[in-house]
Amino acid sequence: MNAMTDHPNQSEAFRSAGSPTLDHPQALEPGTYIVMNGNTLGIVHPHNMVDVLAGQILKGGPNPLNGPVIFTSGIDHARLATQEDFDQFRVCARGHLYPAQ
Repeated sequence: MNAMTDHPNQSEAFRSAGSPTLDHPQALEPGTYIVMNGNTLGIVHPHNMVDVLAGQILKGGPNPLNGPVIFTSGIDHARLATQEDFDQFRVCARGHLYPAQ
């Protein structure tokens, strides 16, 4: 089972396209995990909001303690997060990509 392509909150268009760069967060359903600007791991919420799970502050990412950020099309870039991204950002995927046991 591929956790990212089989995750119920990943949009059908996103699954069929692999891991494209997104121009609009509306292309994703709420609950989809993304990497924004290469320095932020987050989860998409309605109204262009991204809840920050981890940010690489030294690379320009937001501090997760400051709350959600707004995805601005034309300025921000995003792609579907993978297990490797969760590892790189040091976030446990259990409960996010895999059911908590």
